[in-house]
Amino acid sequence: MFLLAISALTCISAIAQKTQSNPKVFIARVAMIDDTRAKGVLTLVTDTTIVLIPLRKEGTPILDGKDTVLIRTRDIKDVSIKRKASVSRGILIGLSTGAVVGLVVGLASEGEDSCDGGYCVELEGAATAGGAILGAMTGSFIGGIIGLIPRTFTINGHPLTQEQKMKLEKLALH
Repeated sequence: MFLLAISALTCISAIAQKTQSNPKVFIARVAMIDDTRAKGVLTLVTDTTIVLIPLRKEGTPILDGKDTVLIRTRDIKDVSIKRKASVSRGILIGLSTGAVVGLVVGLASEGEDSCDGGYCVELEGAATAGGAILGAMTGSFIGGIIGLIPRTFTINGHPLTQEQKMKLEKLALH
C-alpha cells in the first residue's frame, strides 16, 4: 500500500511540472453565425479577429506557417476552447488523487473488528485496498467528466470585450 501512495504522489508531481519545450495547445471550435464551423489551434486574438492554425485529420496542427485561418468576430457566434488531451489528463489526476484519498480513508477505517458470536472473517488490509480502488475509480470518472467540459465564449457577431480578449489571449499559442 505504501508503494501505491508513493506512485500516486509521483504521478501528481510529474503532471504538475511544466516544461518550456511543450507549449500548452488549446483547440478552438468556432461556431459561425451562418452555422458553419472552424476548428484549429488558437494562435492570435485581437478585438475584431481570431486566428487559427488548421488541424490535420488526425488532430495535429499544420505548422508550416502558410495556412492560417483568420476569422472576423462579426462572423462568430461562439468559441469553445479545450486543451489538447484534457480528458486523459483529468482521468490521470483524478485517478491519482482518488487513490491517495481512498488509501487514507481505508487506513483510517481499519480497526478492531467485533464479532457478535457469528462467523467472522478478518481480511487484513481489505478496507485500505478497497478504499484505494474505489477512490481511484471515482476520481478517474470525475476527472474525465471535468476534462470534457470546454470553455465557451459567446460573441454573437460583436467585437470581443476586454475580458474575453484577455482570457482568449492567455489560451493562444505563443
